[in-house]
Amino acid sequence: MSRIKVSDLKKSGLFLLPNAIRSDEELELAVASAGDLEISIERKQAQMIQELADLKEKEQAIKERYSLEIDNLKSKLDAEQSRARAWCESNRERLFGDKKSITILAAELRFKATPGKCELSPDLDDADVIARIMALPDEDADLRDQLIRIDPQLDREAFRVLWNSTAPGSPEREKLANIGATVVKKETFVITTATGGKVKGESKKKEAA
Repeated sequence: MSRIKVSDLKKSGLFLLPNAIRSDEELELAVASAGDLEISIERKQAQMIQELADLKEKEQAIKERYSLEIDNLKSKLDAEQSRARAWCESNRERLFGDKKSITILAAELRFKATPGKCELSPDLDDADVIARIMALPDEDADLRDQLIRIDPQLDREAFRVLWNSTAPGSPEREKLANIGATVVKKETFVITTATGGKVKGESKKKEAA
């Protein structure tokens, strides 16, 4: 195999990095090294997966060990809260008067109204209600805007398709570029090792408008 001269690379405009390949022999060594690294990566990944699986089994065992006792305590707590609520409801006027809360043994007991939730008439679904809202007259446009939720999103895939269907320098491409987005394409270099693995390096480049 021939040795590539540094002077030839400089003439061609290529600049060598400190660890750049300088001959075909070194290329073979780099490819062999890539194969060895691929095998090492696969082994480490397998070890990681096994270790995570072992941790998951231990975590599940810990949860099972405590869950029964915790569930039992929760049931007792629910029972005590239910007993306290029943007593307070039946004696609300005497205990609370016109107040919403009282304090007993440093604990606050409170009747608290929830914010509530929107419920539709039994014979209607969301589509029916939306249709009624959209049919409101123009003077109720503000109400329409408050009740109908619209979440605009950029369709990146549609942008990519449109971009690739237009020619660089064309008015259509210029319109897309003026939006403030572009299409970034990647160029990959792949070494497929003897084990079937792939070692990739990639670079991004913006396509000109």
